[in-house]
Amino acid sequence: MKSLLLNTSLFFLLFSFVSFAQVKEENNGSSQNSTAVLNKAGILHLVDDVKSQEALHLKNKYPNGVIINQIGVSNYMNAKLKAENINVSIVQNGSENQLLIDKHANEITQKIVQEGKYNSITDLSPYANCNVNMEIIQKGDHQNVQNYGTNSLSKNMKVIQSGNGASVIILNR
Repeated sequence: MKSLLLNTSLFFLLFSFVSFAQVKEENNGSSQNSTAVLNKAGILHLVDDVKSQEALHLKNKYPNGVIINQIGVSNYMNAKLKAENINVSIVQNGSENQLLIDKHANEITQKIVQEGKYNSITDLSPYANCNVNMEIIQKGDHQNVQNYGTNSLSKNMKVIQSGNGASVIILNR
């Protein structure tokens, strides 16, 4: 509701600047907009300030976040995350990519990228008494990553697969 009110106010404010712009005639007969440059700069600065304040408000209100970007056909993602702080970014670019992630930890920071077709990731850590900072990148087709558990050795793990038909299984106890 606040966002709608803020956007509506910004909309009317922008049009009030544009509607009161003055055009004066110079001695040589050409028209020049004397306030357009100032108004455009002021409006852009105002828009940036409003966006920054809105982003800060959302970050303070919802400090945890999962960003999902799916481009393509029939990509599937199922995420179940439980932690004090969550910062997860997921990108699926292609078709028929699958992701299952189920984690419970103190803090979760994770980046997952699937580019290609028929890639699969299963990442299960039912409970880890540590901070998890993990990155899984798949570039190619028919790749598979299975990660089970988290421990002190794997809490900052980075897995990168490229090519076609590769499979990785990680068991942490």
